[in-house]
Amino acid sequence: MLENIIIKIVLNFSKNKFLNFTNHFFFILIYSVMEIKLRVINKNNYRKVCELYPGKLNEKFIEKNHYSLLEFIYHKYKGECKAIYYNDKLVGFLMITEIMKPIYIHRFMIDEKFQNKGIGTKSFKYIINYIKQNYNVKSILLSTDNPIAKSMYLKCGFKVRTDKKGKEYFKKHKEELMELVFLSSP
Repeated sequence: MLENIIIKIVLNFSKNKFLNFTNHFFFILIYSVMEIKLRVINKNNYRKVCELYPGKLNEKFIEKNHYSLLEFIYHKYKGECKAIYYNDKLVGFLMITEIMKPIYIHRFMIDEKFQNKGIGTKSFKYIINYIKQNYNVKSILLSTDNPIAKSMYLKCGFKVRTDKKGKEYFKKHKEELMELVFLSSP
């Protein structure tokens, strides 16, 4: 839909001969808006999901994806595991569970080849909207001890829980519990 609107604008500009090289470049930038999709992990993509690597700096902060998939299956978590795609390329992994109410982003990772390009932040914002649309919840929880991830989560509106629940969680897991509370609509 956005692409159709952009094409109509460009065609309109072209008819009026207002389109120059700068506008062409601007159009290309707008037209190449990052497309994020969450897809089911199945027999066709599970091996590639397991091969995703968070990079040397991040590997100590997150479980390997094959372990996460097994954990999800054998613990019979309520929730879902998804492959994250950017313009039809597999770039990451997501695990959402209900082990902590209301909903918990249990795992989120982007392969090192796609880091520092805005794909992680764009994917994470997409995931927040996905949860809003598909789960009847008023907030999202997650935890981390990764300072890079924490910075992104804070930029996306999450706050560190400093209440009793947050302190108990940190004491037990050595990770900060974070929460994004959705504003209720008027």
